[in-house]
Amino acid sequence: MSARVISVLRTAAISLAALLWLLPAYAAAKPHYAAIGKQETQRLAGQQFAALVRRFDSKMKAALPANKLSALWSQIVLQAGPFRRITAVHSVVYHGDHVIVVTVAFAHARLDVRWSITSQGKIAGLFFAPAAAAAKTAGTAP
Repeated sequence: MSARVISVLRTAAISLAALLWLLPAYAAAKPHYAAIGKQETQRLAGQQFAALVRRFDSKMKAALPANKLSALWSQIVLQAGPFRRITAVHSVVYHGDHVIVVTVAFAHARLDVRWSITSQGKIAGLFFAPAAAAAKTAGTAP
């Protein structure tokens, strides 16, 4: 082999080694969005509102501080009954944010808890709706 070919192969090998060395760090740096949605839903159920609010972005912190989040959760539990368990988790990407839908079973109802999570792992939105599967079963649009 010529010196030029050996030089190109050596450069390629060094580049590949560097890429393989950096890849785990890059993958570890990205948030696992479904895990965040599930964890924060468990915090809601455990009434750990202050811990949950720490993950909010600045707009969410202003719109839904811990005391308002607590009042909202109390109203949901009053209407749906005590929290039972998480039954499903799925995700979609919408306008650059990851939307995680966590379906939750309460004593008297099933709800979808929708978390909008930024690429930095911050919560930018929180929504509650009747669970999509329950709405389809009842014959109404989700």
